[in-house]
Amino acid sequence: MAASENSSASGRIAFTYPSFVLFQLARFFIVLAGEMQSVAVGWQVYEITKRPLDLGLVGLAQFLPGIFLFLVAGHAADRYDRRVLIVSCYSGYAICAGSLLYLALHGVHSVYPIYAVLVLWGVVRSFSGPVGRALLPQLVPEKDFINAVAWASSSISAPSSSVPHWVGSSMRLLAAPPPCTHFPSLPRLPLRSLPCKSRCNRNRALPSR
Repeated sequence: MAASENSSASGRIAFTYPSFVLFQLARFFIVLAGEMQSVAVGWQVYEITKRPLDLGLVGLAQFLPGIFLFLVAGHAADRYDRRVLIVSCYSGYAICAGSLLYLALHGVHSVYPIYAVLVLWGVVRSFSGPVGRALLPQLVPEKDFINAVAWASSSISAPSSSVPHWVGSSMRLLAAPPPCTHFPSLPRLPLRSLPCKSRCNRNRALPSR
């Protein structure tokens, strides 16, 4: 019995570090809001153009910047303060979410402003991914790094796999107009301050492989 309890506790050892908990809360809600926003944007673009091709362009606008910026993002994650970078990225997410909400509320009839915001969103994401992964080893000791990686992967996979389904179903059932579906992205505004409270050990190196 005691061995079972010890095994269960060791499986959650990463959550004994407040910095890791705060960072994972921020990442979880950022991914959650991003998935909800992606469904909403696809809905909005299709309502404007009625062309399935434009849904593909929505995805292209978000992912294309990462292809060109992955080297720059990796260099920035290694060279500059990762905590400042991740807070800047979360601030960028908030700006993008607010811009999309503004466009939806004002009934924009062109998809080009939406594509422009999505490209900016893709630029921000191309930096936030590498920076977030590089920040993780600074939040937990080396002996608990593997456990932290496992939980960090779960915090991203869970909303990514489940949120689009129930958001799309809800929008279909409720016939929610695009402006309403952008409001869930606004929690990014307070969430961008969570990493600021995380204390990073700058001298902690990556675990040896």
